[in-house]
Amino acid sequence: MKRIPFVADFPGTDIFGAPIMDPSTGSQVVVSQEQFILQRLTDPATTKGKNMIDAVEMILKTRDQIRAQKEEAPERGYYLLEDEPARAVANAALHPSESYPHATLHNLFPLLAAFRDMKDQGEEVEQKPKAPKLVDKVSFAASKS
Repeated sequence: MKRIPFVADFPGTDIFGAPIMDPSTGSQVVVSQEQFILQRLTDPATTKGKNMIDAVEMILKTRDQIRAQKEEAPERGYYLLEDEPARAVANAALHPSESYPHATLHNLFPLLAAFRDMKDQGEEVEQKPKAPKLVDKVSFAASKS
């Protein structure tokens, strides 16, 4: 079993921090780990090399497992998946068959980091992936002179 660190829903923004609005509802887009995982199940990279019946069975079981953990994953700090589906979804997340939209790619960092940081059930798991350390503009500029 693999533990995928839980990422709480958060508002989607453009690279400048302005809200991304959903034109169909007029409200700000919410980035959801559950929805991201379910979308990865539809990526052909998830089932590459599997025969069709095994692929569909894995997709359905994984979908049901993720949905069933909607309430408990936030409380315990991770989603729990069987090894093979967890690796397959992680592969599709980290190596998608089609590139993610670059204009909003930054929104996916915590979701991608959760797959990068997934552990076996007995290992320690961080509750939230850490954001990358940003270079301090002042010290960076000073070091270049």
